[in-house]
Amino acid sequence: MKNSLLTLCCVVLVSSMAAISAYAAGGVTHPQHTWDGGGADDLWMTLNNWGDNTQPSNGDALYFAGTARLSPINDYAPMTFFNSLNFNPTAGSPFTLSGNSLRTSAITSLSGNNAVDLDIDIYSYMTAYVGADTLSVGGAFSGNYTFDKTGAGTIVLSGANTNSGPINVKAGALALGADNTLADYAQVAVSSGAVFTTAGHSDMIGDLSGSGNVILGGGGTLSVGASGGSSSFSGVIDGEGGLTKVFNGTMTLSGVNTYTGATSILGGALALTGSVASSAVSIESGATLSGSGSAGSVLVKNAGAISPGETVGALTTGNMTLSGGGKYLWQIRDGGNSSGYDMLNISGGLTIDAASTPFTIDVETIGAGDVPGNMLNFTPSQEQAWTIASVT
Repeated sequence: MKNSLLTLCCVVLVSSMAAISAYAAGGVTHPQHTWDGGGADDLWMTLNNWGDNTQPSNGDALYFAGTARLSPINDYAPMTFFNSLNFNPTAGSPFTLSGNSLRTSAITSLSGNNAVDLDIDIYSYMTAYVGADTLSVGGAFSGNYTFDKTGAGTIVLSGANTNSGPINVKAGALALGADNTLADYAQVAVSSGAVFTTAGHSDMIGDLSGSGNVILGGGGTLSVGASGGSSSFSGVIDGEGGLTKVFNGTMTLSGVNTYTGATSILGGALALTGSVASSAVSIESGATLSGSGSAGSVLVKNAGAISPGETVGALTTGNMTLSGGGKYLWQIRDGGNSSGYDMLNISGGLTIDAASTPFTIDVETIGAGDVPGNMLNFTPSQEQAWTIASVT
């Protein structure tokens, strides 16, 4: 955030300063060059396109303002390092950058629907500040560094990004502009008040965390879990798109989610301490639905499993279908207490489709410390019965 504030300070000051000013980032001063489009072409290396008629050098900061030559073309050698790219165009005159790839660690767009249609290799970290309107990035980000989205505006990513570092949506919105935009192992964190939207596109990410908002646009699916680890999201997932849990690890949803697309659990576990009550859930081979929250209709497929509670607890669902080869992982801690064992509260109907292959109920007793062991209030010599599912 310190670097972002310095960038903003410089951007405000430069409008009343000379074309080259001091740009401070990380304690280092970098010359800043202001584009005025005074040359005979759109090329960055043309001296007269910069306010002081001086060609920017490696490590300098670039500032795009005014109304002339709004499609600057980077003709520097690929991967030339510029400290930052900054936009503050005159109203109604946004810039579109194109040309060769470059390396940088900051992009600031104060206003206007600006665009960056060149590839960017992230240098050490990336802060993308969009103060208002939309910044569209059609090029691809590469690297293995942290990407922070700040500012109230929206950044739209549509390139085939390979940067596998964490993506932190701290303010405003980060939107997908195409399918398969983010690196599969990217870990996306959405802060409270911020938005991550798929905008109708499909993509796979490493994991999802935070307390902000996720919008799944209709027709698209967000696949989560490619990192193989576990994550927890306490915000709200909304929209008409679908959610898919992939690979190992557990994804925990604790918010009251309202998305209406399908939920598919292909690997690991989806733990509900909140709700996905508007979504139909399917549990594939080797995957598990667990938790004490609520879901829409549930289909347990061959070799899939359902396991209420974090250890012992009740899971509420809509219509449920239990397929042959599937499992109900039922745990009991206290045989004399109605809340001492797992329960499925099913609203609608229960179908057991196991004519050729049985559906299995695996029983596990839980002892002290919530680990497998001897349960309470159980007398082997006496007959005892427990209700493990209720259909209303």
